[in-house]
Amino acid sequence: MISQTKVELSIILVNWNGGQVIINCIESLIKTIKHTSYEIIVVDNNSQDGSLEKIIKNYPLIKIIKNKFNNMFAGANNQGYAISTGKYIFILNPDTVVTTNAVDDLVAILKNSKEVAITCTLLNPDGTVQYNMHRGFPSFFRLISSLCFEKLHFLNFLPAVKNYLLLNNKFDQDFYIEQAAGAVILLRKELIEQLGYLFDEKNFPLLYNDVDLSYRIYKAGIKILCKSDIQIYHLKGQSLKTISRGDHTLEHINSFLNFAKKHNLILDYWLTAFAYFILKKTLK
Repeated sequence: MISQTKVELSIILVNWNGGQVIINCIESLIKTIKHTSYEIIVVDNNSQDGSLEKIIKNYPLIKIIKNKFNNMFAGANNQGYAISTGKYIFILNPDTVVTTNAVDDLVAILKNSKEVAITCTLLNPDGTVQYNMHRGFPSFFRLISSLCFEKLHFLNFLPAVKNYLLLNNKFDQDFYIEQAAGAVILLRKELIEQLGYLFDEKNFPLLYNDVDLSYRIYKAGIKILCKSDIQIYHLKGQSLKTISRGDHTLEHINSFLNFAKKHNLILDYWLTAFAYFILKKTLK
């Protein structure tokens, strides 16, 4: 149950005009978590749709951080992490609906095994696997191929697309994933302490914060387990719905440039920088 005392699990939700979507997420958490003591922390990025007021009124035990500006995804999650008390930290998008036993089962794995980072299968609302949310680490060729694939789906035969978006994975057995989507990541707090921080909000305020986190976990010699038989529904893109496709593409590429620069991926950086220059000229 939700508690104001010390808990096992801290669930961080970032709200920005989440409307009924974040309410549905909270309700799914309350209804399905039966065997784990937990707290829900909502970090509100200056919502103007009344969603924060509704949360405060209907869920008095939820911890609230109310920002006077949009602190974006990374910054807001870092705020939530700073006041968390749980042994385990659950980064969860508010546009998710958790299924029965999903959270309890994920926590149980961390409790009863040596795993320190875990995610699960993300589903579209129609129940199909959300392949574009399960990925390998990006490279110039993977990035460009996947961006083309968004418009030209017949390009799914390209190895760069298949390997990046795990299109050959049937999600019928557990596996270790390179990049866990920021929509659903469960971590031991001690891992975050080992890494030094949760998200890099300076370089990746909106996009690629989860890629950077996953890569830092990888460089620490740690693997992220994906539990294929645990499933969570994800509406995808609710926080980005006001951004045009062109602007989102440019932001995506710019975030990759920051990622490549930070992690010293020199060839990928310069190839992408050239492509970014050409694309900006095209979109103007």
